[in-house]
Amino acid sequence: MTPGRNLTLIEEELYYRLTWSVHFRWLASIATLFALVVAWYCFGVRFPLPQTAFVALTVPFYNAVFAIFVANLRAREIMTARNIRAIAISQITCDIVAVAALVHFTGGIENPFMVFIIIPIVYSLPLLKRWKVFLLTTLAAVLVNLVYWGQYFGILEHVHLPTVGVPCLYKSKLYVFQTSFMMTVTLYLVDFVGGSIASTLRRRERELQATYRELRDLQEARAFYVRKVSHELRAPLGAMRSLLQVMLQGLMGTLNSQQKDTLARVDRRAEGLLGLVADLLTFAHLEVMQKPQRREPVAMHELADSVARLFIPHAEERGVSFQISTAPATVDGNREDLRQLITNLVSNAIRYTPQGGHVWVTGVIEGDRLALSVRDTGIGIPNDKLPNVFDEFFRASNARQLVPEGSGMGMAISKRIVEMHGGQITVVSEEGKGTSFNVLLPLAKAAEDPAIH
Repeated sequence: MTPGRNLTLIEEELYYRLTWSVHFRWLASIATLFALVVAWYCFGVRFPLPQTAFVALTVPFYNAVFAIFVANLRAREIMTARNIRAIAISQITCDIVAVAALVHFTGGIENPFMVFIIIPIVYSLPLLKRWKVFLLTTLAAVLVNLVYWGQYFGILEHVHLPTVGVPCLYKSKLYVFQTSFMMTVTLYLVDFVGGSIASTLRRRERELQATYRELRDLQEARAFYVRKVSHELRAPLGAMRSLLQVMLQGLMGTLNSQQKDTLARVDRRAEGLLGLVADLLTFAHLEVMQKPQRREPVAMHELADSVARLFIPHAEERGVSFQISTAPATVDGNREDLRQLITNLVSNAIRYTPQGGHVWVTGVIEGDRLALSVRDTGIGIPNDKLPNVFDEFFRASNARQLVPEGSGMGMAISKRIVEMHGGQITVVSEEGKGTSFNVLLPLAKAAEDPAIH
């Protein structure tokens, strides 16, 4: 389960442990009910059925209450570490009382399952502070002794388990003392040893959280710096290119071929710089975002078709055959980001495919995901450079030789867009034979049923 708001690393870990304990409690409830049925019908153990059934059924009841409460906190986006720990204390307290009550009604000191009272203490260790675990340990120790000594002194009614040749152990003062003493010592030993380990883990978690926060701040500062610099560069570069185009148009009749070529080269460089600035702004914006903004259902087959129509003239001009075949599929995401993803992949495929080559865009549904592939018969990527394909500013040597201009940001932007949409992107390539970029995107919930399309 994913909370409604973004949690810190520590809160995420606490939330995971809390939900794990809820799931574990369901299994424990089923196992307990099964054990009681087997004891009653297979071994003839007769315990007070109403009281025992009440305790056994109380566990799934309060577990359901806690599960609903956790879901409500998540929906209201108030799942804080303090709230998580408060819920955990309540859960564990109920568990300790339930185990003690169940053992009391099913044999007391003659029932070896009292040792299970240690389990709530164990899973409280990574959730709670030491002094809170100590209080819960003390509660467990008190209840253990209350059951054992309460039955010994007749304060609590004892339910004898039929054991061959074994007397009623609850009447043996020495046995009650030994058992209660060992259970109490064991509880506090678990608290001490496990608490020491848990304290070390929590300290490491705090250090990790601080490091993560610092890295996040540095990332945001870097993104802000890139946005600031890019924004400041875009205006003068745009003005510079406008002046160059005016010069090229107005002085064409007075310039010789060398001058024209020089101005044209300067204009192309200015155009390339403007493209780089635009890519930097895009990447800096995407880098600090966790999820796409303005999410909506996007029909990927229609989006891919619209992008393909824009590239068909360019592909024909380069002598590259271009084919597209995508199954109807809807993705929940940002339309413009997904458009840029397809544009980046398709433009790269056409750009690095020589005349006479082929480019295919295919999309098929695989389970609850859309598998989008852009494949070409282009120059390919050297095998030793494949791990760097999605790095910022990376361009393989053969790509630079074929197309000198390029920012090297396209694939880094594409990867970030895919990750923001909860997908994966991979590349398969062989130098001189072609490249295939493969994207997996989760389908929108309403789109998982093909009949909807």
